[in-house]
Amino acid sequence: MEKLIFTIDLDAFFASCEELKNPSIKNKPMVVGAEINGRGIVSAANYEARKYGIKSAMPFFKAKKLCSNLIILKTDFEFYGNMSNKVFNIVKTFSSILEVASIDECYVDVTRLSSKNKPIEIARIIKDKIKKETNLVVSIGISTNILLSKIASSIDKPNGISTLYKHEIKNKLWPMDLIEMFMLGPATKKILNSHNIFTIGELAKIKENSEVYETLKNKIGISFKKNIDRANGIDNREINVNIGNNKSISKEKTFGTSLKNIESIRIELRKLFELVLKRLVDNKLDGSTITIFIKLDGTFVKKTLSKKISKPTNDKTLIWSTTDKMIDSLFKNGYSIKQVGFSISGLKNKERSYSQLSINESLGSSKKSKIDNIIYEAETNLNINVVLGSEMKNNKKFVKNKRLIDSDNVKFKNWNH
Repeated sequence: MEKLIFTIDLDAFFASCEELKNPSIKNKPMVVGAEINGRGIVSAANYEARKYGIKSAMPFFKAKKLCSNLIILKTDFEFYGNMSNKVFNIVKTFSSILEVASIDECYVDVTRLSSKNKPIEIARIIKDKIKKETNLVVSIGISTNILLSKIASSIDKPNGISTLYKHEIKNKLWPMDLIEMFMLGPATKKILNSHNIFTIGELAKIKENSEVYETLKNKIGISFKKNIDRANGIDNREINVNIGNNKSISKEKTFGTSLKNIESIRIELRKLFELVLKRLVDNKLDGSTITIFIKLDGTFVKKTLSKKISKPTNDKTLIWSTTDKMIDSLFKNGYSIKQVGFSISGLKNKERSYSQLSINESLGSSKKSKIDNIIYEAETNLNINVVLGSEMKNNKKFVKNKRLIDSDNVKFKNWNH
């Protein structure tokens, strides 16, 4: 059976989250962004603001010129992360074969469901459940691989469902402008345009070993062959469900329009940082080395900076403060950036931090020993923490006065003594 892959893309995600917090701003032009060193940069704009030509990476003052009544809000990455988690957890109820691509996008393999339901019906059910439980809107792209489903997800935004199967490539994909091709940056587009190649279809039809192929390969490099493959809908990537035994967690982003100021770079790296940190925490890992990189447009030069932390951690404040300083060191005025990346390496399993609680003095040494053995066996073999019932106060979960949340892997047991 051929695979069925969905790309689920949250529409105008940051702006939509702000509308959830404050419904009165719905249907009004609004952007979210950050003010750094006295300069404000748009991180995301809702669809009302986009009608005025406002887009991400635009300075606030330019956005205000385009729309005088523009509402400007500060980014709230913690809230966005929480809402992102809710959406992806909903999707996981349909299929566990899911890869989080960014804070507002995931790829999911729903092949197993396709034997009983039509793909569009499955997509509609997922959309409806996300809307009902979070009040957020998504667009879904449907195909047989990640690349085509990702492109499909942008065909009918917002709130759309679109297919891009192999038999639809000629009519749907090939007429698109090159800028719509995933992983094809503005520098490559400029080179292709100079050879009268403007659409994805024109790129797809270039024959290997032809004169134009050799000319463009020399100018563009090894990525040229991959660009032709993508233009023909070829993508053999598998969905990466988890990090398994990977030595690092990383995310990167390529821009259709190059970024030229440090504020924009900082915002984009913060988005990647949030996603990487989520995976670090979800997988109960600590990391010891932070790495960021930028790729310069038109040169294929990649500049990388790494810094080792004194000890492995997943402390959000510490890692971001370190990253923030690294950005200042790496970025230079005059850079035109087409891609950024963020990673954490030197991964270690987070040591379980629990304290075995004292047992009531009235227990005899024999009984105490048996309970200790039970606790030891449970924690060792079942990978859970056991807390004595006497430490539960007012039906709330406490360990040494620290309240636990649902994600804390704790088993509560009442002991009769």
